[in-house]
Formats: sequence, C-alpha cells, structure tokens
Amino acid sequence: MSADKDGHLWCSNPNKGVTEYDPKTGKCVYYTETSPIKIRSNTPKSIFCDSKGLVWVSCWAFGSTVIDKKNNVSYDLSNTAEHRFKDIKDAFLVSQFYEDKKGNILFATAEHGLGKFDVLDSKSTLFESNKDDPETISDNTTFSIFQDRSGLIWVGTWKGGSNVMDPRVLNFGYYKHESNKTNTLI
Repeated sequence: MSADKDGHLWCSNPNKGVTEYDPKTGKCVYYTETSPIKIRSNTPKSIFCDSKGLVWVSCWAFGSTVIDKKNNVSYDLSNTAEHRFKDIKDAFLVSQFYEDKKGNILFATAEHGLGKFDVLDSKSTLFESNKDDPETISDNTTFSIFQDRSGLIWVGTWKGGSNVMDPRVLNFGYYKHESNKTNTLI
C-alpha cells in the first residue's frame, strides 16, 4: 500500500490488480491487465507512489508498470517502446521501489541487485554483485531499501546481509552475521 501526493491510497489486490482509493469521495479506480490504464498483471507485488505523482507497480515475474495519472497513461517497463522509462530493462522480480533524496527511483530486484533510475537523464543503472570486487553489493537478491539522514542507502539482501552504499562514490560495504562472532548482525 502507498499514498500519492493527493492523499489517494493505492492497494495491491492479489489476482484483482491495483485499487486507487480516494478517501475524500469514497470512490475507487481499478487498474488491471484489461483496464484503460493497464498494469502488467493482475497480481501486483508492490506499489510505490513517488513525489512526482507517478505510481510504480511491480507485478513480480510479469515485470513492472509506471502509472502516470496526470497524463492518464501507463508505461510497461518490459516493453522496449520509446518512452522515458525505456532504459529500465531489468525491472522484473522487484520487491520494492524507493525514491532517494534526489528524486531517483531505486528498485530492489531478485536477480540483478539494486537498480537505480536517474530522473535527470532517464537512464538506469544496476549495482550487481561481483565476487572479485569487495566494494560491490554482496548479493544480487535484494528485498528492501532505505536512505538514512546522512544520505547513505541501506539495502537488505537474501544471503549477503545488510549493505550500505554511499551514493557519492557508488561503493558498498556490508554487515553480515557471523555465527562465530558475538557482535555481528543477527
């Protein structure tokens, strides 16, 4: 569930798509595979409303969709058609979307680590694990994203612990539980 800048609530409904609820009027708008503004699948996994009024919907293995309510259109991120999101090629298996302090959209993926969509140049970057480089993300299966007050990006992974990225230099460090040590992440 997520709230947009107009106070509308966006909810995922397994096998029924996405519902936009306006608490002022009590009315709902439904987004499905067959609605006028379409989403990739009727089984959304996560929803995120950004500060620009866009709604990011992950339909897991079916890919992701961006809904632009202002222009009454949706963008299929798996389609290579010409639109401003065309550079996001790996928005499959997304567990979370997150907006950083610069307005960029970060996305946690199950296969490609951390993704970033740069709003200034409409380009995406994947931060993937490289076992030969200790300053890369420690695991390509990511689940959660958070930016702290100092600007560091924290990423929760499947088997690589908690990762922290400094967006100024784009390198990662990580905290991982080590069973033989008492002061490590649990």
